Amino acid sequence: MWYVMQVRTGTEEKIRCQCEKVIDCSILERCFIPYFQRKKRFQGEWHIQKEILFPGYVFLITEQPEPLTDELKK
Repeated sequence: MWYVMQVRTGTEEKIRCQCEKVIDCSILERCFIPYFQRKKRFQGEWHIQKEILFPGYVFLITEQPEPLTDELKK
C-alpha cells in the first residue's frame, strides 16, 4: 500500500533519507519523492531542471501500516 506523509516544503530529501536509515526494510519497502523535468530557457539556451512533483510530500510503500506508524512516531 502507498502512503503519503506531509512534511515541511524543502525538507523532503532530508526526511526521505532519515526514513530509509531509521525504519527497518522489513517494514518500509520503499520511500520516494516523485520528480519531473522542466525545460526553461535562460541565457539564450534551453536548460533542463529537475523539480519535485508534489512539494511538501514524501511517499511510502509498505504492507505493514501499523508498525510503520509506530516507527514514524519515534
